Amino acid sequence: MNYLRLDREKLIDWLGGRLQAEVQEGELPRHSGRLPSNEVFIVSLPKGERTDLPVIAVPQEGMREFFAFVSTYAANLRPLSAFYHVVAIEQLQLVLAQEKRRQFKSMAIDKLIGVSFAEAFVNASGRLRSLSDLSVVGVKATLSASLMNAVMNAYPTETLADISDRWNQARRLTGQTSTAVPSEDVLAVWQSISEALDHSSARYSKTKQTAIVRALADALTDGIPFEAWFEETIRRTLGAELNLSSLRGAREERVRSLPRILEQLFLAKIERDVADFIAGGLLSMIGNGSMGHLGLLESVSKNRPRAALWFGAMSTFHPQSDILSTANCLGQRVLRDIREGRSVFGVPESDIQVEELEVIGDKAFGDEGIRTGHSGTVVVGLLGAVNGWFRSPSGKRDEPPRTSAEEQQTILLHERARLEELQFLLDRAARIAHEIRQPRQRELFDRSGSEPRKRR
Repeated sequence: MNYLRLDREKLIDWLGGRLQAEVQEGELPRHSGRLPSNEVFIVSLPKGERTDLPVIAVPQEGMREFFAFVSTYAANLRPLSAFYHVVAIEQLQLVLAQEKRRQFKSMAIDKLIGVSFAEAFVNASGRLRSLSDLSVVGVKATLSASLMNAVMNAYPTETLADISDRWNQARRLTGQTSTAVPSEDVLAVWQSISEALDHSSARYSKTKQTAIVRALADALTDGIPFEAWFEETIRRTLGAELNLSSLRGAREERVRSLPRILEQLFLAKIERDVADFIAGGLLSMIGNGSMGHLGLLESVSKNRPRAALWFGAMSTFHPQSDILSTANCLGQRVLRDIREGRSVFGVPESDIQVEELEVIGDKAFGDEGIRTGHSGTVVVGLLGAVNGWFRSPSGKRDEPPRTSAEEQQTILLHERARLEELQFLLDRAARIAHEIRQPRQRELFDRSGSEPRKRR
């Protein structure tokens, strides 16, 4: 790779195009101890490889000071992370390794989009009547969408916890409330999925794989019928069989028998996460993988949110799954954005990086705040090219100004007076129509006949 080694003052000259410096080739120099906090590396790919933009690498310990410095002395590039990817030097090798493995897991992602759907639906807490009420932004605003993006782009399983922590931090910084699905449950599901996709790696021998990981690794293999796979999974994890015959009958029978089977499962002496995994598969059998049965999640999501997430994953394992076509191809639309696989050497998609957002604080969303690419939404960079979507506090500026209680009362009284006037006119019209229908009155108003008789 190519790199420049600068201090912060020279970085300002480089950002302004005033610095002429010799580019060095090779690996970044290694440090045996702490990195100088004011040291900055400008990293780009070797000649012959496409590089849209270089990456700025700084020590993790000096990240906050770095962003505070550039926000003061490079105000024409504020926020800086909207124009360049900024990566901790300690994480640079991980991000660069991800660049080479980008396509490794992309084909399996089609079978995982249902987890994001389930998380978004449960987080809506009953505000959605069906999947059609979900928006693209609503699905992308889930933690699952960010972790799915990381998994598809081959980030190692051990980095998912860090990405989850950064997502939660960005959520707090944007003033978001807690979600109905705890982030630790979402993280656990995606860690299992990531390990299952790496099942052929030497890092994950069969002795280290959990029952869930082994089952997922089999399910992600093309051509395995769902029922045969699921029954074998139940035998391996429970050491016994569940009577699933009632889940193969008419839909009404399946819905009636599900609570009994779930109760039997939850009373079994097995680990809670394994029970949740099997419960997700049982839920998916009600509609043979149809996402039109998301309403079933209300029965388990409060006490077993992880089971709701596994329903989203298991639904996509059914041959009849409609995950990509339902809700006007919502799944295809979300997958299109995730498959883009933006490079860390490309133009950032994010509006601001989480570390820079922490430094700028509330000023990021004031009247003089940052510009965002989507109305009412801020895209926050989490790690490398992995982003999170959040509702922007600045979106409130687009709403009509709030009125006081006294102003609201005046408006209501005015509207009431207008309604009373309208009611009076309607009543008057009704009286005239009634009078016209009377024989004597009809004679007076009928101009097609003879002249009405004059009164004496």
